[in-house]
Amino acid sequence: IIEKHPAHDVMFYNVMRAASEQGKSLPDIFGPQEAALPAALVMRSHRVNRILAVSKPVAEELRFLGPAFQKRPIDLVYNGIGATKISVEVKNEAHKRLEEYARRLLGWRPDYVFTHVARPVISKAFWRDLQVMAELDPKLVAAGQRAVLFLLASATLPRQPAEVAKMEKDHDWPLQHQKGYPDLVGPEVAIDRAVKAFNRKAKASCAVFINQFGWSRALCGSRMPTAMLETDIRRGSDVEFGLSAYEPFGIAQIEPLPFGTLCAISATCGCRGFVEQVDVKHELPTLYAKEYALPQRNMSLNKLTKMTAREAVDVEKDVAAQLADELFAALPRSDKDRKRYLMLGYRYARQMSWDVVVRDMFLPAIKECLG
Repeated sequence: IIEKHPAHDVMFYNVMRAASEQGKSLPDIFGPQEAALPAALVMRSHRVNRILAVSKPVAEELRFLGPAFQKRPIDLVYNGIGATKISVEVKNEAHKRLEEYARRLLGWRPDYVFTHVARPVISKAFWRDLQVMAELDPKLVAAGQRAVLFLLASATLPRQPAEVAKMEKDHDWPLQHQKGYPDLVGPEVAIDRAVKAFNRKAKASCAVFINQFGWSRALCGSRMPTAMLETDIRRGSDVEFGLSAYEPFGIAQIEPLPFGTLCAISATCGCRGFVEQVDVKHELPTLYAKEYALPQRNMSLNKLTKMTAREAVDVEKDVAAQLADELFAALPRSDKDRKRYLMLGYRYARQMSWDVVVRDMFLPAIKECLG
């Protein structure tokens, strides 16, 4: 529903709030869902012995499915994330390799490296990254700084090294793309179109869409440094975008958290709740969760379901401007900043491990189910 509607999450979560207040469920608004097998299964999941929801938003969405879910207890069991501790020297080395890759592609070395690693589906909302970058660009100009955004997303199996080499030679991949395999397929076409539109206007930044599954010289071409590590795109990034329109949890969004990366996510990402649960003092400076589904109190339920893409974009641009201000102010400007981000990011990431999830959430739910 969220992917197909032109106003995406801005519409859906406002509808869910308004409909729930009126005692209505999802089928009352959007009709029966049983035509799709996954939906038909989920709609009947209230019959199982125990329901485990991967986040608070998912628990709310389940209760919205119908009265049968509202009567059932739903246990919160988040996903876990990894937490590897690295030094500021390792962070800086990874950053320099990303800088060098950008220099070889673009002819200039960026001060900051932004990333988004995800599947190229509508729910990942790649266009929101570019909305934020458009707001950041004049700030970078004024500061005399430059930034690159690497978008790593593939809709197919890894392109083989020989295919990558041919695309490099034939049309300067990944700076330029052509429609059709081994280059752009499916949803990659729309991402490339948006990237080109952004790059035509940007003055201090550039977005590079790398439609590949993997991060190495063999997979990404001869201009990637030989010394590049697969982990560099996570460890060396200054900002990881994950402003999804729909995201039950979002492991990829906060994977770089222990590496001192600023993680910009949408408030609907389920991982937000886990971070807030461990960061009870609100001292983590590297997570930015922005609300796109802002309450539209002046709109009736009928109007909400008919919300247009233009109305959603107005909301998105307001959020982008606010987020750009916050990210620009928080960008690391010294090793002191990076060390602080690394320390706090690792401190909270290690409290979100799979061991913690199993011990504190999963096993208690199972034991209670077994009686």
